[in-house]
Amino acid sequence: MALLIGYGNPARRDDALGWALAKSLAQGLSFVDLRLTQQLGPELAMDMAQHRLVMLADASSTGPAVLLRHLGAACPAKVEATSHHTGPEVLLSLARTLFQADCQCWLLTVRAENMEMGEGLSPQAQARLQAAVALARPILESPDA
Repeated sequence: MALLIGYGNPARRDDALGWALAKSLAQGLSFVDLRLTQQLGPELAMDMAQHRLVMLADASSTGPAVLLRHLGAACPAKVEATSHHTGPEVLLSLARTLFQADCQCWLLTVRAENMEMGEGLSPQAQARLQAAVALARPILESPDA
């Protein structure tokens, strides 16, 4: 089983990309567990530990149009709770430390154009969404997943 976690704020236009990515990637895949949340929290670490493959999907205000990155050994060994927001690397580190997670973890980000209040993705984000799904779907469908 694979776990797809889409995160972001669907009330802030392109910040809904994480949710849209996760929903699109999970479509038609019965072996995928889907979680949608506004932000990553430490409670997701236990869910991660129960899966062989985890993919986190989010919007990004900077960086490349689409980025798929494997989260591996570079995750922090020491976890500090300094804010209410937990980043992907810290979440993976928590899963490994607290629950001995042995999952393969990927972060999929798509650059956002419009994060203002409102609903619906910008045309640029919509086009990037399709490219991101095409890039990430083979990882989910891999026999190793």
